[in-house]
Amino acid sequence: MRSILFFSTMIFLSVSTCIAAEDMKTIQTVDLKGTWQISQVDGSIKTTGEIPGGIHSALYEAGLIEDPYFGTNEEKIQWVAEYDWKVSRKFTIDPLLPAYQDIYLEVKNPDTFCEFRVNGKLVGTSDNMFVAFKARVKKYLIPGENNIEILFHSPLKAAAKQREKYEKPFPSQQGDFNYVRKVQCHNGWDWGIKMPVSGITDEIRLVAVNGPMIEHVYASQKHDKGSCEVTVNIELLARSAGQQKLAVRLAGQDKELNCTYKYGMNKYQVSFQINNPDLWWPAGYGDQNLYELEVVNKDQIVKRSIGLRKLELVDEDDKYGTSMKFRINDVDIFCKGANWIPCDAFMNRQTDEKYEYLLKSMVEANMNIVRAWGGGYYERDIFYDTCDRIGLLVWQDMMFSCATYPGDKDFLASVEKELKYQVKRIYDHPSIVIWCGDNECVGAIGWYEESRSDRPYYEKEWSKLNDARQKALQEIYPEARYWPSSPSDGKGLGSDGWSDDTKGDMHYWEVWHGGKAFEAFYDVNPRFCSEFGYQSLPSMESVESFAPADQLDVESEVFTVHQKSKGNKYIIQMFERYFQSPKDFQSTLYLSQLQQAKAIKTASEYWRSIKPVCQGIIFWQLNDNWPVCSWSSIEYNGNWKQLHYQAKQFYAPVMSCAIPKDGKYELYCVSDLLTEADVEIKVDIYDFNGNILKEKTHNVKAAKQSSTALEAISAAKLPVDPGQCFAVLKTTASANGKTYSHENTIFFTEEKNCGLMPAKIETKVSEVNGKYQVELTTDKPAFFVVLETPGIKGIFSNNSFTLLPGEPKTVEFVPVEYRSRVKFGKVLKVMHLRETY
Repeated sequence: MRSILFFSTMIFLSVSTCIAAEDMKTIQTVDLKGTWQISQVDGSIKTTGEIPGGIHSALYEAGLIEDPYFGTNEEKIQWVAEYDWKVSRKFTIDPLLPAYQDIYLEVKNPDTFCEFRVNGKLVGTSDNMFVAFKARVKKYLIPGENNIEILFHSPLKAAAKQREKYEKPFPSQQGDFNYVRKVQCHNGWDWGIKMPVSGITDEIRLVAVNGPMIEHVYASQKHDKGSCEVTVNIELLARSAGQQKLAVRLAGQDKELNCTYKYGMNKYQVSFQINNPDLWWPAGYGDQNLYELEVVNKDQIVKRSIGLRKLELVDEDDKYGTSMKFRINDVDIFCKGANWIPCDAFMNRQTDEKYEYLLKSMVEANMNIVRAWGGGYYERDIFYDTCDRIGLLVWQDMMFSCATYPGDKDFLASVEKELKYQVKRIYDHPSIVIWCGDNECVGAIGWYEESRSDRPYYEKEWSKLNDARQKALQEIYPEARYWPSSPSDGKGLGSDGWSDDTKGDMHYWEVWHGGKAFEAFYDVNPRFCSEFGYQSLPSMESVESFAPADQLDVESEVFTVHQKSKGNKYIIQMFERYFQSPKDFQSTLYLSQLQQAKAIKTASEYWRSIKPVCQGIIFWQLNDNWPVCSWSSIEYNGNWKQLHYQAKQFYAPVMSCAIPKDGKYELYCVSDLLTEADVEIKVDIYDFNGNILKEKTHNVKAAKQSSTALEAISAAKLPVDPGQCFAVLKTTASANGKTYSHENTIFFTEEKNCGLMPAKIETKVSEVNGKYQVELTTDKPAFFVVLETPGIKGIFSNNSFTLLPGEPKTVEFVPVEYRSRVKFGKVLKVMHLRETY
């Protein structure tokens, strides 16, 4: 894992007092993670809990609060955030530790309003969770046993106290949290539980140092023809003046710096010229080559993995308006991805395994970009490291969302400190391609009566905040691609990214929030759509994790608590446009996920077909932070919804689609490949008994990164009535020795008007090397066939597909944990559209 410091192995009492001072390491650490005592201030609760972790998780694990995710328990735990809490623990220091020149207490992510005491003495405070806490504590330590205590002030009361400092209100959707620098969605969101946690989300430790210590290492790069110059920036923190040698290694080159340092922070640079570098590419465009950078300060070692890539944000005037696209290594990238929210509301459940699973699931669904949304975190190192390794581009929002924010001196000073810390921490990741000031904060000025009635004042406050953000970023990273707000045209206040599709990035919400039909997506032609979405209900397995049996109704009290947006009735009402009424609750859940997939597929296929007008699609949203009805493509429990499985198809490198227009279905071949491809597209029209009525084959020389119009299928000239037939597009492409395949099913009218036949699907399960293979056959065409394995976690190679008579499909299932073939076959469930009514 990347970190500000690379620490040597922790040593406790095992070090003998007879070791000479010259034998001491440059850095010695005492890890303070583990079990801490927890007590309620002005209350009676005392318990224990794990740090890193939070107050809520400790209370839950001790049985002092009920599961906040279950039933209506969310309301029952709101009292927790209204109290102050103390956490403390004893620790024993190495007898040699006091001989070190200085000792620091370091806390990577203090959340949020904290007082730190060592042996009863206040050593520092924190009120911004996005800045690491660091304090000198040597003089407070004693030989033998010591005590550390953290007082967490109520985030609700702290935020309210900050609000009282201002004469004018700053309205928001998250209570008073826009007045403080804390994760904004902790106070609830339109997909998230209201659980204002307090705690430590990452490392906490003592760091003893001898001599100067490397505080930050970050690298910039400048590309020329056939070469790259990498400049390594090193910040050295010293408590006295002196001299020190630093060794820096990169790409097989070794350099030594003779550093003369003074008290405080010292900055140094060293450059490397790398000829014919192995470049880093996003997923689908090339390999993710990484170079190891190492900076050595005696026995302190800082390591980085550096990806070399040329990056441009191209916003040029063209015949369609003004472009927005990322150009990497001189190649225009078509971005395909999803928005990321915090992966769990409980701190201690934000595990490395969860990060890896979610991010790798994106690449497995042919995605190449993730947007780190501005109401959450500057994410943990594992997030960016994983994106570097697997080729996910990162659109990095700064942590401001859906609110008006103050622009006074104190608030901006905190923001500046936050950004300088975070930029140094993560900016040299090759995956990060843009820094965006906020999410929808320009638009938010027009959402509230207070800001609408005095717009010039709130625009001025936003501008002060925006200027401070950009300045802080570019002081550290002058070449940074800064985008003031999402959505915007990249210039600031004057843009309207909700209705103007000719420039910048767009958020298009007229289908979900506006209640329009899915065909409304055809009316917009965004240059880059960074938000759009449609909700679904969770699967039965998820529902059973939060709802008792008597609450299995979308209008029940429990379902209402687990729906934070407009309500489940809007999902049900949309069924009337496209589908027949579901026969039971299980069918309702299935149909909601099919409807969600249909919505996002409709937009994504069309926007890909109009390339290069559109060069980016990021749907809302990838994941959930608790079990809930939401826009996610992956449920809280890790199950892929139909949307995520279908995204694997509509984000495929080469695909074919049919866009309805004026009574015709315009057929397109879309390729993201960097070379010309030989493509065969079979267009077979069937009746609903599975008989082929008409067939045609298109052989296409698809140009690189192209969308090619092939033919228009007239609904009026179909072999039978549009409600009595469907088409299957089977695409096979070859380029550079690789073969790509894609399949798409086209209905010529709404599914509710189609003459679907009852289908009998049979399955045969086999096991190969710990993976399961399911062979499926059917007697009649079956649509949106979905396989589920309740209780067995894993991913199917294909799901939500069409199954035709005489054409068996074999689907592979990769389990997270091994189960016997008998167990797998017993829990396997198969559903398809016709059996839902």
